[in-house]
Amino acid sequence: MPDVVTGKAPRRGHRWGYAGDMADGEASIRSRADDARIDFVLAGIVAVVVIFGTWVELTYSQDPVPPAVGAYAIAIAASAVLVFRRRAPVLVSVATLVLVYGYHLVGYPGEAPGIVFFVAFYSVTAHGRGLRTIATGLALVVAAEFLSVIPPNPVPWYSPAVIAPAASMGGAVLIGAVVRQRRLEAESRTAQAAHDRESALREHMAAERLLIARDLHDVLAHTLSVIAVQAGVALDALDDDPEQARKSIQAVRTAARDVLPGLHETLRALRGESTSSPAPQPGLAQLAGIAEKARASGLNVRLELPPEHAGLSAFLELTAYWIVTEALSNVMAHSDAANVTAAVTVQGPDLHILVADDGRPVSPGTGGFGLAGMQERAQLAGGTVQAGTTAAGGYCVEARLPLGEP
Repeated sequence: MPDVVTGKAPRRGHRWGYAGDMADGEASIRSRADDARIDFVLAGIVAVVVIFGTWVELTYSQDPVPPAVGAYAIAIAASAVLVFRRRAPVLVSVATLVLVYGYHLVGYPGEAPGIVFFVAFYSVTAHGRGLRTIATGLALVVAAEFLSVIPPNPVPWYSPAVIAPAASMGGAVLIGAVVRQRRLEAESRTAQAAHDRESALREHMAAERLLIARDLHDVLAHTLSVIAVQAGVALDALDDDPEQARKSIQAVRTAARDVLPGLHETLRALRGESTSSPAPQPGLAQLAGIAEKARASGLNVRLELPPEHAGLSAFLELTAYWIVTEALSNVMAHSDAANVTAAVTVQGPDLHILVADDGRPVSPGTGGFGLAGMQERAQLAGGTVQAGTTAAGGYCVEARLPLGEP
């Protein structure tokens, strides 16, 4: 993701860059390690239960049995393969079928090793992929019961000794399917939440970029217009009127000096640094100074403000200040006007702003950032901005801002 200001890709470790991906990878590794530990513990518990059940069945068997060591070895092997039940559940289930059938084929009595079927068949649907895992799990149940009714197990298929375990193992398969479905739904919700957070972060970053661009434009645009105009006056008057050239250069110096505090404030905010004494926000009272700077560039400016600012809110004054300042900057930078009127008046429920000149454009501008900034500020205040040529051939910017809360 590009950096907010530079547009460059973030460095490794950046909070919006690869660090998040690395954290996700580490979390995934930890999750797999936890799953492996759980499977080892589960396999150990099943092994203890199966070995104990096998011991009971061998001890109390009425028939002669082969050496017990083979039975215990098969019981341990059938339990041990459960360690891999997440990675290869079908293969694990097939392995348990082979081992348990071998247990009976050798001649060992009882059903204790069959306990592993419940865990293995549950894992087929709980950790398998796709809906076909349900069919696979049920097929494994049928296979297990088929092996229980063929030699050396002369038990009829309709015997309760066959039907009851089959129903139990089928239930394990269905429980696994339900668990898997709920896990997928939880993962989907988690992924959607992560996507929503990322979208919100991107929207926040876009809003921050827009705010930074607008603030930089507000701080620099008017001052650079004054500097450009005064530098041109100084260059033209350098030979014929050195005194005027000196005054223009002094105006350039003053304008550059005045803009530095606001620029520093914006840069500190951009870096996330707090200031103990933030600079006061400008209002309508500061428009007199803006008008004087425009007059110093050769414009005849008529400024009209409401009496005592009509009890306007600080936010409304700030919005009006930037709209008038930007409009005057555009006149100085892009027009040959000699006269301009800047009027801020209260008209009914609105604060009316009018900046009109008598010139014509002499430069096309650079993309309309100033007008876009005025429109954004007016919208934040619940108002509108219109701009265009007048019937007399000049240019006019008109804004209306509601006096109430936006």
